[in-house]
Amino acid sequence: MDIEKCKLAIERSFPDFKVESVSPCQQGWDSFVVEVNGHYIFRFPPREEVTERLVIEIRILPELAKHLPVRIPQFEFVWHGDEHQPQMFVGYPKIPGEEMGKPPFSPRNPDKLAGQLGGILTELHSFPVGRATELGVKGGTSKDWEERWHQHYKWQKENVFPQVAENLVGKCAEIWEWFLLDARHFDFEARLVHHDLSCDDHILWNPETEEITGIIDWGDIRIGDPALDFTGIMYDCGIEFTEKVLAAYELPVDETFMERADWYGKLLAFHEIEYGMLGNKPWYVTRGMERLKEL
Repeated sequence: MDIEKCKLAIERSFPDFKVESVSPCQQGWDSFVVEVNGHYIFRFPPREEVTERLVIEIRILPELAKHLPVRIPQFEFVWHGDEHQPQMFVGYPKIPGEEMGKPPFSPRNPDKLAGQLGGILTELHSFPVGRATELGVKGGTSKDWEERWHQHYKWQKENVFPQVAENLVGKCAEIWEWFLLDARHFDFEARLVHHDLSCDDHILWNPETEEITGIIDWGDIRIGDPALDFTGIMYDCGIEFTEKVLAAYELPVDETFMERADWYGKLLAFHEIEYGMLGNKPWYVTRGMERLKEL
């Protein structure tokens, strides 16, 4: 996908919408994203699996928006595809703000900011799981979560470990098995989670007022471990700020909650390698292998 193709797709699909300017946004793993007219964001999924997840977003975000005390994308433009423009895509009014975790992260009033974020996570994780399931969100119980991570580990052993430097294989196995073989790590109540809550990408704030203005990129939304939504906060904003957020969080926190949040962060290297292998993007494989040396 490129800028010109995006422009043509929008104009062809929504002829009453005048496209005056199109510029690329920071690209994630799962969408080609452009800013249109300085006020709209359009997302184009590059793969079928991403399109399927986008359909779930279309269903749940309107209800979730009523539940959360912060702005999230509301799709004003939804194109399901036709013979002339087969690719599905969406567009929504741009949410103002900058990436919250962008270095250096040093808020003047961290208690206020952490309190706001703790409240947002409380409301997100309180969204009825049954309703989320009805709307198509994947996931299930903590047992389902456990099985999913065992499957991830199986894939890593079969596909990644053979490519890893021999002196790192034992360390890699230790990281996975420390988590997977401890039943306490799966003794939690599964909740609706953002599942990719990176402060330097997905949490927007006003650095002048130090207020969170929005949360974006809900393509990985899932029912699972609420500790995962604290991982990005911990790695992007530090443990001290994370503890303040946790203090403002009003749902039950079990004894391994922060252990799990930390462990999910250690998997970034493995995720990058997997993404690079499956998407034929060797740069990600190389970077992931370098990250393994730092674990």
